[in-house]
Amino acid sequence: MPDDSTQKEFLDLLHGLHVLGYRNRKTWYDVHPIVVELLTDRNLI
Repeated sequence: MPDDSTQKEFLDLLHGLHVLGYRNRKTWYDVHPIVVELLTDRNLI
């Protein structure tokens, strides 16, 4: 979770669906699986 979930850079990623938000018992975020795959293919992670 980001330090500040209202930070513009984070909101841009969230609204662009690069980061997904989940609401269960608490709200949490994760990187979209396709973004992870692209970064892995480019040896960036």
